[in-house]
Amino acid sequence: MDQLNTNGGASTVSGSPTSTTAETDAVYEDKIRKLAQLTQQGKIEWKTVDASTIPTLSFARVLTAYEASFGGEKLRLTETGYEMRNALGGLAGLSLLFPAMRTKEMESIVLSLHLLDRNGRPTFKFPSVEAIYDLFNEVKKQQSDVARFLSAIDAAAAATEEQQKQTDN
Repeated sequence: MDQLNTNGGASTVSGSPTSTTAETDAVYEDKIRKLAQLTQQGKIEWKTVDASTIPTLSFARVLTAYEASFGGEKLRLTETGYEMRNALGGLAGLSLLFPAMRTKEMESIVLSLHLLDRNGRPTFKFPSVEAIYDLFNEVKKQQSDVARFLSAIDAAAAATEEQQKQTDN
């Protein structure tokens, strides 16, 4: 079975020294999907972290952050928004003459999963694979207690059905 090595911040897949990026990404995709499943099963508990305390680039802002411990490691999952400005929008004269050149902000959202050292600093960033979105959705469900809400819907529907049966008899 392949194992992920994260020594020195570089990632490799042991047992596969000639792995291509696609093969390596497939391994991470599988492992992160397993983290999502374990989160769904309640075997990994994520906690909300104050996103404003996480350092980032000047044109980015961490919107949401969660941390969890698993397998003796600490994980951080973040949702970061990146602001992009129209370079010509800052030219006041031109933007008055050409309204289409006014400053425009567009936001791009990026999800990231990191391993942290004991001081809470990132030591490894997982590749940006689709499974990170699955993990993020499971963490959001866990945080909002969607399972309890869905159970309440089922219980209310069952009670309504039971009342309907009694009314019909």
